[in-house]
Amino acid sequence: MSFSLRLNFLTAAVTISLAGPALAQDAATAQKLAEFGGQMHAVAVACGDYTPSQLSEMKAEQQRSMATSGLSAAEFETAFQQGLQATQKKIASGTAQQRTQMCEQFSAAGKR
Repeated sequence: MSFSLRLNFLTAAVTISLAGPALAQDAATAQKLAEFGGQMHAVAVACGDYTPSQLSEMKAEQQRSMATSGLSAAEFETAFQQGLQATQKKIASGTAQQRTQMCEQFSAAGKR
């Protein structure tokens, strides 16, 4: 994931939380969705657009959605943490300008 985040994060969050069971038809897909949830979580924390409580609830909803696809809580947590930690490292290695741009794109995606 580059700092030029062109993904609509809000749409992705809704997709993961509401349509997860329909999308995650196999374990590999469910794990990728959980990993992507971790990536989005890292961006949301870095940008400060959500409270810790909101982030916790979003994560719990994603986990419930993935559970209906057969992904265990442990598998979800492992994939989520992989996405979270990898993205945290990328964010930390970026410049202040890149982080500002990332957060502007993230914020704009939430307003669409």
